[in-house]
Amino acid sequence: MDLALLLGGLARGAIVLGIAWAAARVLRRAAAELRFGLWRAALLALLVLPLVGRVAPAVALPLVFERAPAPSVSAAAAGAPENGALRSPAPVDTSAALDPTRIALFLWGFGALGLLGLHLVRLGVLVRLARRGVPADARLAAELGHARASLGSTRRVRLVLSDGADVPFALDGLCPTIVLPAAARTWDADALRAVLRHELVHLVRRDGLVHSLVELACALHWPDPLAWIARARWERERERSCDDRVLALGQRPSEYARQLLALVAGAGASPRGAPALGRGAEVCERVRALLDPSLPRRARSGAQLATWVGVAVLVTVLAGARSARPSAAGDATLRARELSSLGARASLDPAALEALLAALSDDRALEPGFERSADEPRRGSLPDSPGKEAARVLAATAHVPHLLAALEAEAPAARQHAAWALGCIGARDAAPALARRLELDREARVRRIAAWALGEMRARTERAALERALGDREPAVRAQAAHSLGDLGDRRALAPLVGALRDPEASVRERAAHALGDLADLRAAPALRAALADSDPDARSMARWALDRTLE
Repeated sequence: MDLALLLGGLARGAIVLGIAWAAARVLRRAAAELRFGLWRAALLALLVLPLVGRVAPAVALPLVFERAPAPSVSAAAAGAPENGALRSPAPVDTSAALDPTRIALFLWGFGALGLLGLHLVRLGVLVRLARRGVPADARLAAELGHARASLGSTRRVRLVLSDGADVPFALDGLCPTIVLPAAARTWDADALRAVLRHELVHLVRRDGLVHSLVELACALHWPDPLAWIARARWERERERSCDDRVLALGQRPSEYARQLLALVAGAGASPRGAPALGRGAEVCERVRALLDPSLPRRARSGAQLATWVGVAVLVTVLAGARSARPSAAGDATLRARELSSLGARASLDPAALEALLAALSDDRALEPGFERSADEPRRGSLPDSPGKEAARVLAATAHVPHLLAALEAEAPAARQHAAWALGCIGARDAAPALARRLELDREARVRRIAAWALGEMRARTERAALERALGDREPAVRAQAAHSLGDLGDRRALAPLVGALRDPEASVRERAAHALGDLADLRAAPALRAALADSDPDARSMARWALDRTLE
């Protein structure tokens, strides 16, 4: 995942939750059911934002959390020192450097997985209590039937009692279950009816399923404190809206409040009781709401529909939001054209050279149909970008010392483009530096281009480095190393290339066969004959070509 994509998702989610918080403040005297629906819609919106973004129409907005466009060539030139001194990239040890982006993504993923794991552990404890529970007796079962009838519920619900449960709770799923404490056998009919109705409301609304989705949303947005505030508000309004539904069925508020306080007293200091009933302040708030006759107990259906429609419109706008600034591809293409125009000059002044060196780290994709110069090197399978265009101009003007310095730059794109330019120039005095990049660089794309450049300049002095690269952890690097060994035309590489015919990656075996065809050494014929039975059709076809060329 790209860090910019993650930050954009977190920022969009924070906007949704911030607007929901403001709306909840406006609706603080409305029915708890309406605020419950608002928080539920806002939290579930965090999960659908990335999905809606794929189909939502684009909306131009000034998104401050998107990456700013790279500076133009003219700006870079304007910032060049007046005395003409060139600031080449400072050398760094890229083999041991830590990438802050990867660290941030790792910490986010580690936190998200840890929170999801914690939720699953808690859910597993509740499921185990439900499975080990004792089926309710006939009196409790009859009360459950009356409660289902009063709510109009047709779902079959299992009712059990558990010594491990301090407070009642409901488990949703394929087998909906209500778990009561063992002490429920001694409860009077009114208390039992109120508790069963409350838990049945949770099952009718599928609050258990929604709870798991809310936990997933909070796990993905855990760096955002608004997500945890929203979760707490949703849980509070969930319980209050269930209370209001029970009161709407005829339960007396004073009696229901007394039963709630009795449950809290019975739960004691148990850690399992606290999450279900809430902390002391939250219980007091629930009791005050129960005893306040001015509060509405049910929300109008039109208000609930308006809440969902409002959240849906907000999600669609945010998911389709694009920066009002020029698109990344359009801005990158404009910069590439500016860089290309520098190549038309008779010579590069210090400001232009500074701009080209700074642009080597720009690997943004260009728009389709970018006009390339007729003499542009098309080798190396390097994607078009402003950095590649800068490397092309530097290669055409043979600025080898500056490109060698750029091989030690901190940005991987700058090292990759510098290696590509040196390969296009064919500067063999750069071969040792390229071999060092091949062996030590932490980025596979840099190692691959370094291997390509060594082959392009026929650097036989670095044959050993290419042979060692046949054991690289990345298949693309191994395949390029095999191809470049063929470009060298050095038959001392025969044995390593024959060994590469047994590589687990088909692309490496195919390139190794191609290289052996370039060497055309009869000693490779037995291995090429064996490769005719390769499981990959491309590798077999290349082995046939190489064998025919070897036997000519």
